[in-house]
Amino acid sequence: MNAPDLPTIPRLVCTTSEAARRLGLSSTTVQVMVERGELMAWRTRGGHRRISVASVDAIRRQRGVLGERFRSDPATLCVLVVESGGDLPAAYAGLIRGWGWPINVLTAADSL
Repeated sequence: MNAPDLPTIPRLVCTTSEAARRLGLSSTTVQVMVERGELMAWRTRGGHRRISVASVDAIRRQRGVLGERFRSDPATLCVLVVESGGDLPAAYAGLIRGWGWPINVLTAADSL
C-alpha cells in the first residue's frame, strides 16, 4: 500500500546563497540589497540571513519585465550604463544610440 502524496508546502524564506542563485547575482550583492532594504530579510539567532521568497520573486518579476526587452535578438549587443546620478546615464545612452548600431541600452542611476 502506498502512502498518499503530501501537499507541497511553499517555502516562505531562503538563504542568501539561494536568493543569489535565484536572482543570478553574487551573495555579496544580495547582502547589500538586504542592507539597503531592497529585499525583505532578517537574521536568525545564529546570525544567518533569511530572505523572503516573495521579495526575491518580486525582484525577479521586475527584472524579467526589463529582461524581455533584451531577449528579442540574441545577436544584438546589450549595454548597461551605470552612473552615480544626474543626467550622465541618459547622455551616454543617447550617445550610444546615436551610433546607429543595433545596440540595446539600459541605464541605471546607481550601482550596488
